[in-house]
Amino acid sequence: MNERFEFETDAFDKDLERDGLAELESEEEEEAQVEPEAEDELGWEMESPEAEVSTAADCKCAPKKTQKEREASIDATNAEWLEELWPAQEYEALADEQFEGVTQNARLPSGPFGTLTVSEPSRRFSYAFTPDDVLWTARFIVGEAGGRNDLDNQAVIWAMLNRYALFTHKYYKTFHSFIRAYSTPLQPVLRSWGAAKRHMHKPDFVRTGGSYKPPHDNIPKGQLRNFLNLQQRPWEKLPAPARALALNALSAKVPNPIGNASEFGSTHVYFRDRHRRNPSDEEWRHFTSTYARSKGWQWIGPVSGLNQKKNAFFVQSRVARLPRGTVRVIPAGGAGRLEREAYEYEQDAELDQQFEWREEEYEDDCPDCPELEEEFRLSTFPEVVLAALRAGNEKEAIKRALQAGFTKEDVTDLIFFWRHPERRDAAGTGRPIAKQEPGYEKLKKEWLDIRKGPVESGDSKSPLTGGQHPEVNALMPKQGVGFYCRMPDQRRWALPETVMALTAAAARWFVKYPNGPRIVISDLSKKGGGPFSPHKSHQYGLDVDIRLVRKDDKDTSGGLTCAAADYSRERTRELITLLRGNGVVGVKDIGFCDRGVTFPDFKLSPWSGHHNHLHVRFCLPAHYQALKQRTPKLPSYRC
Repeated sequence: MNERFEFETDAFDKDLERDGLAELESEEEEEAQVEPEAEDELGWEMESPEAEVSTAADCKCAPKKTQKEREASIDATNAEWLEELWPAQEYEALADEQFEGVTQNARLPSGPFGTLTVSEPSRRFSYAFTPDDVLWTARFIVGEAGGRNDLDNQAVIWAMLNRYALFTHKYYKTFHSFIRAYSTPLQPVLRSWGAAKRHMHKPDFVRTGGSYKPPHDNIPKGQLRNFLNLQQRPWEKLPAPARALALNALSAKVPNPIGNASEFGSTHVYFRDRHRRNPSDEEWRHFTSTYARSKGWQWIGPVSGLNQKKNAFFVQSRVARLPRGTVRVIPAGGAGRLEREAYEYEQDAELDQQFEWREEEYEDDCPDCPELEEEFRLSTFPEVVLAALRAGNEKEAIKRALQAGFTKEDVTDLIFFWRHPERRDAAGTGRPIAKQEPGYEKLKKEWLDIRKGPVESGDSKSPLTGGQHPEVNALMPKQGVGFYCRMPDQRRWALPETVMALTAAAARWFVKYPNGPRIVISDLSKKGGGPFSPHKSHQYGLDVDIRLVRKDDKDTSGGLTCAAADYSRERTRELITLLRGNGVVGVKDIGFCDRGVTFPDFKLSPWSGHHNHLHVRFCLPAHYQALKQRTPKLPSYRC
């Protein structure tokens, strides 16, 4: 549900379910690596009180995470993937073994250094920096920022200090082990199998031994030679600006420009990736604020001299009320006050000329390129839509907006705010409906009536075309050997490989069950991909909804859940096996809530709302990457 309208839509959701869209999904768990949006969970009714006890007991979807639970999971994120590669003790041993003789025989920075502290009583923490911390911080500055000493990089260092002091020190014994785990250039082995796969055939990819965990055990572990060289570069060979910044930051000589911010990201790049153009200053500020809200964070706002188009900084909501200066670096021998003194670092032109750092294609893709719930803005709609509104033709505007890929909520907002110009500012930004304002109930009803009336009507009549991905160009047949599709043509488009995989699995299903039931297929994608209401995914021709299988030979007509008496766990398990073994393209994930359906080599995902259908997500075929076609680069589709 669109969070800018603060009212429930249970009645409307039931209307949708009654109209046959029973596979409306709450994909919060499914899209957990992108930024989950706060939506109302649909109130699905469980079928049949006579359901088998064992089946009904296992039919349990994962509950939606509360904001507090999401925030608590942030702390463990780095530790989780690190444990995947090496248990903590093994990691420390690996790092020590790899650099034995390098740091021991090299000249380390000399102290005294400061002490990182947290003054908040409920979070008290103290950590004395070591020479290794200073050395690895300097390497971090080189690997992540080209070795420059400026306010932008000082802010990044303070974000790392804040994150370690407030959250992650419980997982890492030392500050340098934390930044080594966080920073790709400082990892002994690339923690991302996807990154290793992209670089494994390049001449500068160094295999470090072993492979990643199944199903990625065909990918060798390794790291890029440039990064390994950086990790072994001694203190005196690092650029002078990087050494100066590391020394001063860990000796209490760098003021904190970002308060308690511990998160940062290039929202300017995120906007460009999403809209395929650079934002204006106003658009960037709006996008950055919206991005922060979608994550449950607070943007720190403009800071004089800090270029936040490069990296915008955010405070996690759980520490937003802590006073500024909660995290401090206390100078050596100091008991209280943080020194704020100006400093100048010496230039070392000779060393700077000797050191050359190449910024190439080694940056990881944005791990969470988010699906944002943005506030309404007229400027986001194409001119053809706005021209129809200016001409007084709402019906044409709705049709054009839906064809362009806007969701029903977006189009409802468009009509609502167009009818209420007093709720729009000069820039075309809409003022949200608030519960406390006069006439709230009337405005709420008007918004819902627009959604259920002209927008729903326009959606049912308008072909879903104009998507962003021309590769999504194969129409799944209405029916064929072993399968039947229940949705209209405009909701049955996919990559050709997806169609081939489904028809191949269905043919094998028919061999075993020639008299039925057939595989009942629901939504795939729209032609050309792109936003596909009411789903959050289904945008790339790789997702498909499939109804559960009955115990008898009848096709599933709707409403069958994994707790129902007619549901067949054994046949559903067989169906999943055939889908995974389709012989065309791999299966990345399957969302389904029957925890009694298990496999020794594959784990189902109990996404919220997926107890009445399977959500099958196929892998992005490798040749699409090789041809550099405009297919998705989201981590959740890579295999």
